[in-house]
Amino acid sequence: PGAGSEFWSATPSQINWFDAKSDPFFQGGVGFGKYISPRFRMDVTIDAKTADKYGGSGTFTYDQVTMPGAVPTGGTVTVIGIDRVDVIDGVGLINAYLDLVPRGRFTPYIGLGAGFAVRSVDRTHDSIEQVDGGGTARGWTGSNRDTKFAPAVSATAGIAWALSPGTI
Repeated sequence: PGAGSEFWSATPSQINWFDAKSDPFFQGGVGFGKYISPRFRMDVTIDAKTADKYGGSGTFTYDQVTMPGAVPTGGTVTVIGIDRVDVIDGVGLINAYLDLVPRGRFTPYIGLGAGFAVRSVDRTHDSIEQVDGGGTARGWTGSNRDTKFAPAVSATAGIAWALSPGTI
């Protein structure tokens, strides 16, 4: 920095980071299927979760100086950082099930499925620097979104319960 410009030393005097919180989310799915033979059935399912929202903030302070290596001028700089992260997940599968006994009121089964999983992460960060007792505040923000797909498989075993004859 040139003469008269401010240099911000990186010596934190107080760190209080991540007063984190998470918002509630909803998860659910839907599927449609059909019996292919008396004991073999298939379905397609999609499961998703609404955005799981995480947030955190923190502050730290350091002494302001006018030149590198100079004696602090007495000003204290407070930095406030705020992070927000939203995570959305989903899975789509094609499943096949084998009923272990002929269909009845309760029917044990085994199954396999294959498909894909998706996860989307959206992050935003805001920071603000302010010299205590006045001075110019400066801030910056940044954000990033990343979405990944991956193969997904499932193995299931359970008991199907027929609510009425002809349903499962």
